[in-house]
Amino acid sequence: MKRMKAQEEAKQKGNDAFKSGDYSKAIQYYTEGIEQDPKNRNVVSTLYANRAAAYMKAKKFQDALSDCNKAIELNDQYAKAYLRRGEIKMELGDYDGATIDFQQANQLDPSLGAHKRIRDANK
Repeated sequence: MKRMKAQEEAKQKGNDAFKSGDYSKAIQYYTEGIEQDPKNRNVVSTLYANRAAAYMKAKKFQDALSDCNKAIELNDQYAKAYLRRGEIKMELGDYDGATIDFQQANQLDPSLGAHKRIRDANK
């Protein structure tokens, strides 16, 4: 229980740092959260996806891609992780891979607006 609370606190601190634009601090807090309780799959999956967003903002696309892969490996129903991975693949020029990820995100959660991104990737 203590580790779960510490993990949630690290996640919240990471979110706050991300919102304020301090991406390196956000990465640090998300990493701490992952290390607190690596067996808590759903929370760790979210932390990897959040850290991927911070890496994206910091233009560290390979690190972001790796974290999205880990998030999806832990939770293959996590639509936002597919969406984020598709965005990273767009940045890296992998438009076919991005399309596949956007389609998966759209299938899992149509409310995320991935259908527009599918069109962008196809262009």
